[in-house]
Amino acid sequence: IVFGDWSSDVCSSDLKTISVHLTPPDYTGWTPYDANKQIRALAGTRAEFRGAATKPLASAELLLDDARAIAGALVGPAEFQAPRADAAPFLLERSGAYSLALVDRQGISNLESERGEIRIIPDAPPSASLEQPADSLFVTPRGTVPLRVTAKDDLAVAAIDLVFQPADQDGEKPQRVTIYRGPPRPPPQAAFSPAPAMPPVEYRWDLASLGLARGAIVVLHVEARDYAGAVGRSASRRLVVVGAEE
Repeated sequence: IVFGDWSSDVCSSDLKTISVHLTPPDYTGWTPYDANKQIRALAGTRAEFRGAATKPLASAELLLDDARAIAGALVGPAEFQAPRADAAPFLLERSGAYSLALVDRQGISNLESERGEIRIIPDAPPSASLEQPADSLFVTPRGTVPLRVTAKDDLAVAAIDLVFQPADQDGEKPQRVTIYRGPPRPPPQAAFSPAPAMPPVEYRWDLASLGLARGAIVVLHVEARDYAGAVGRSASRRLVVVGAEE
């Protein structure tokens, strides 16, 4: 990835080339990739800068527009990396601009370093929709309720839970049944490739084990969870328990 040659001063050491290696968060399943000076990355991506100057260097620093400075290390006479190999990883968390401060062995710095941009893409939570039942439903104490759930995420859905509780226990901890569980990790894929469509999840909920009495009302919804732990919730439905003869 080439920035080009700068010549703010014939005596200064200017940036000749730079590459930015990006490693997405582990939970994404995305493979590492290289970016140009306009960086587009998911929040939490690890960034490693490598570059070369036009003259031998004494030091190199990565400067961020929030006033942070990340020390670089020289890996050759005119080559550098940032952050240093023994430093904490540089994780991209916010959008902004950056530049590189290079000082050559004569102590002359590049005062007009070109700026690059960092654009952080947030990982949005998943969405979940309870398609069936589409509305409140009358049920019998030993009946079976067919559920049909659609969910989607910009990466992948890790799990879907059925969440329910009697209406007269509002405020208490609801019960949960996992009706879909994805693999431990999403399959590897290129960064920012379209997420594969997830087919609807169907589940037959047997009410017999709940011991519901006639007249009881059960409130339920479904929750989809992604691999980062973010949760999306559907609208609620109500089950009204009636006698078998009703």
